[in-house]
Amino acid sequence: NEYTTASTLGTVSRITSLMPYKGQLFAFGYHDGPMPQSLIPESSPTNKLRQPNRVGKAVVFDGVGWFPADIIPPTPFVQTIEPCVFANQLLLSVRSGRYREQFKNQWLLFAYDGEKTRPVPLDCEQIVDLSVNGDRLILLLSHQGKYLLAETTDLVHWKRHPLDPNLKQPLSLEHDGTTCYLGLVDGTVLTTPLPAD
Repeated sequence: NEYTTASTLGTVSRITSLMPYKGQLFAFGYHDGPMPQSLIPESSPTNKLRQPNRVGKAVVFDGVGWFPADIIPPTPFVQTIEPCVFANQLLLSVRSGRYREQFKNQWLLFAYDGEKTRPVPLDCEQIVDLSVNGDRLILLLSHQGKYLLAETTDLVHWKRHPLDPNLKQPLSLEHDGTTCYLGLVDGTVLTTPLPAD
């Protein structure tokens, strides 16, 4: 579910995820609105217009009120934050970069342990989706124009499973420990077995 605020002053805010972690409730979302004029390059042909931008946000509820959750290291132009809990850590899949298809974006993975956040190195162009089942985390990644599954139990050692090179635009991932289910852009669901350990 997605919770949307009323539009104010040309902006609209959305909460896309609620995630309990270590006795606190985190909320993740973004707001869409005009980019501050100071961030628009002078060379931009539309620099006199207020270009749209998407800004990802994280807040935490402490039992009394909501406050900014400063859990993502300095990252330029955070757009969206997708959380999940794995191995007693709060994982944050972050998309950064200017908001529009013509701009190249970057996907980053961070792990927050309740006190500090560290980057989780990944060799990929995009984190399409992630899925946790028990002690296994599987990421659906895009790399060099192809898709693959990356599997780990500890965020250190990874197994990479290439997918069919003809696979077209998977959007979502679920797994039950033995089989992965990929939701494709045309609405179909593709199943693929996970290799045995």
